[in-house]
Amino acid sequence: MFLYDECDLMVDPTTYEKVICDIDSKIWLEAMQSKMESMYSNRVWTLVDPPDRIVPIRCKWIYKRKTGANGKVQTSTVRLIMQGIILIIICTNSSSKKE
Repeated sequence: MFLYDECDLMVDPTTYEKVICDIDSKIWLEAMQSKMESMYSNRVWTLVDPPDRIVPIRCKWIYKRKTGANGKVQTSTVRLIMQGIILIIICTNSSSKKE
């Protein structure tokens, strides 16, 4: 199964399921493996079991074909992003009034 839009241009896959059905599935899978090996060798994270009642942060692969001026695919890139991060900022006042 190949993914094309109305203009007969290849559409970037949006899910892993679409990647394995894509015409460039071998390239995508190699890029994902390379990215994982790079993060492992650079010690980006340490895999541990999560504590009880803690939900791990979800992640998602982003797939993008980069085309040249002639419209042909030059490179296929992948990124691993985190999803659902909520940033909580706690402000404290270091000065206190004495009454």
